[in-house]
Amino acid sequence: MRVPEDLALIGVDNDTVDCELASPPLSSVAVPWRTVGEKAAWLVGQALSGVSMAREPIVVPPVDVIPRRSTDVAAVDDPIVARAMSWIVERAGRPLSLEAVARAASCSRQRLEQRFRAAIGRTVMQEVRRARVDIAKRLLSTTNLSLPLIAEQCGLSSAALLSVAFRTETGIPPGAYRRRFRGVPSSEG
Repeated sequence: MRVPEDLALIGVDNDTVDCELASPPLSSVAVPWRTVGEKAAWLVGQALSGVSMAREPIVVPPVDVIPRRSTDVAAVDDPIVARAMSWIVERAGRPLSLEAVARAASCSRQRLEQRFRAAIGRTVMQEVRRARVDIAKRLLSTTNLSLPLIAEQCGLSSAALLSVAFRTETGIPPGAYRRRFRGVPSSEG
C-alpha cells in the first residue's frame, strides 16, 4: 500500500528524528510528557505520604497531532479538488493565490471555488490557511524559531498574519500552542 495515497499513517510520541526520517515523514500524536511526568510525580508523592490512592484513571490528553506527509491526502472524491489540495500542501510555504491554485488544477477560479465548497465545505484560500497553520504547528512544536521566521516559512509576510491565521484555525495564539505543546504553564514565558 502507498502512504498516504492508499493509507494514512500516524504514530505516537512525535520523536522528530524518527518522524522526519521516515519515508514519507510520519504524522504523530504529540504527548505532553512534562504533564505526564508531573502527574506521575504527584501520584508517587501521594503514595509515599500514605494518602489513599483513588482508583479513577488520570487522563492526560494529547496536545495535538503534528501533521506530516503520511497523512497529507484528504479523502476527497473530486479529482480536481484532490489535485488542488495536494498542490497546496506541497507549496504552502510559498505565497499562493487563488489564481495560481486554479491554474495548477486546470480549472477556472469560480469553478474551483464551487468544487471546493461542495467537496470539503471550505474555500480554496481557507484550505491554504489550514495548510500553512499545519506547517506552523510543526515548527512551533519542533523548533525554537521566532514567529517572524515561522511566518516566513509558512508563506506569510509577518508574524501578525501568522497569529491571525493560527488563531482562526486553532482558536489559540501560536505562543499558547507552543507552551501547551511543551507542557509549560501559561504563566511562564
